[in-house]
Amino acid sequence: MSSFVCWVSSSATQNYDLCVKTQQWGIGKSSGVANSHARKIQRGDKLYIWVGGKGYVAVAEVDCDGPIEVNEETNVPWEGDYSYVIPWNILRELDNPIYLEFPRESGQVQIITGIPQGVTISGFFEINNSQASALEKLFEIRNEEEVRNEKILGSGREVSPAKSSLTLTETLVSDPRVVKWIKDLYKGTCQFCSNLITTPKGNYSEAAHIKAKRDKGDDHEENVLSLCPNCHKQFDKGALWLTDKLEIIHFEKGNIGNLFIDPNHILNIENIRFHREKYS
Repeated sequence: MSSFVCWVSSSATQNYDLCVKTQQWGIGKSSGVANSHARKIQRGDKLYIWVGGKGYVAVAEVDCDGPIEVNEETNVPWEGDYSYVIPWNILRELDNPIYLEFPRESGQVQIITGIPQGVTISGFFEINNSQASALEKLFEIRNEEEVRNEKILGSGREVSPAKSSLTLTETLVSDPRVVKWIKDLYKGTCQFCSNLITTPKGNYSEAAHIKAKRDKGDDHEENVLSLCPNCHKQFDKGALWLTDKLEIIHFEKGNIGNLFIDPNHILNIENIRFHREKYS
């Protein structure tokens, strides 16, 4: 399955409400990029929706076998000329949108996702595997947080503030060059369990920090591992850590093997020690 971003500008936020009400997205005639990318969509593809001034507000699933060409009988609720509509089903609408910046120092590339700002003007565009994986992870984090807060509200306890985009950045490697480097080096293989997750769009792995950003870790290659989602979560929570000899230690089972390491991947031993001392 493919993934796309639906981009609503800050001057047309009312269009998103119409999209939700009519359960469809519209492709304007004026954007060649949007039209060419829209013709690629298939049933089941993911649509991540960004609303200007808010951030990513929802994720939807395409509910048609291809874009529906607009004609005189098509119900188009928005003003302007449209070439296609794409019926969708909203999978998750966030109470607290995920806002990510486009820093100038990074060439106006969105943090975490690596999406260039220039393409957003089209209003609808396909994203690659790495960008889609980053968004999926961000929505997973936000979803877990909102479910937790709902449970807390039900218990009558006070709910802590939602995670900011900065806190979400701490969970994932945000430099797209480092993400690509680590994923290309290990071809999607987990360095802990050697698991290889294959999908129709290629192998899937996550670029994981050894020393977290909240602990002043960075996005350098020496502070990054290629992990499957399961091992990544365990490592972040302290259920797994590494010795100086790169042995993998489980908090209950003890030594469970050795880290798979490429000769070109030089790790910072101080970061490994920091993580171990924090959790062991």
